[in-house]
Amino acid sequence: MREGIIEKNPVHGFRKPKDRVRDRRLTEREYRALGKILADAAIDPQFSTAAKMARALAMTGCRRGEIINLRMGEVDVQRSCIRLEDSKEGASTRAIGLPVVELLQPLLSDHEADFVFPGTEEGKPLVGFQKLWEKLVKDTPLESVTPHVLRHSFASVANDLGFTGSTIAALVDHEPLHSHRRHGARNGRRYSRQLHSGLA
Repeated sequence: MREGIIEKNPVHGFRKPKDRVRDRRLTEREYRALGKILADAAIDPQFSTAAKMARALAMTGCRRGEIINLRMGEVDVQRSCIRLEDSKEGASTRAIGLPVVELLQPLLSDHEADFVFPGTEEGKPLVGFQKLWEKLVKDTPLESVTPHVLRHSFASVANDLGFTGSTIAALVDHEPLHSHRRHGARNGRRYSRQLHSGLA
């Protein structure tokens, strides 16, 4: 390269290590701040749907796309779970606690809608969640927080509470650990209640 000593870049083709954005997680204080932001946004027609989606993300550990595209038929209120037909790992069942059930149940009353979080166009989910999220956290202590941070924080707090790695993997569907589904579901409902108290 320089002065002809090396003809080729020795690191060509190597991937640059990812920054630590994905290691970001919410603190207890930030959870409380998020709860306040979402509570205020819930009464604003412009942000009410996005606020519910963000709360669902925080309390389920789901991926952003899974919540955006969540369909009415995928929510099983009686068994307190979400049965995703097509997640990153294929079909997936996620346990949800009572706070999530209470959040989603009123949204299921619209029998004409296909999606739990419908957009303005009939038969389509909400479009532009990312931009709405950015507006919600702009000029707040959470301005650097992305929707993925909510998922990472969900798993991190579960780890802090002593949940096993296999249970956490089942809760967030990080990998297809089908043998742990029942254990993950039982703990997931309890964990959702604990996390909700931090957002209140």
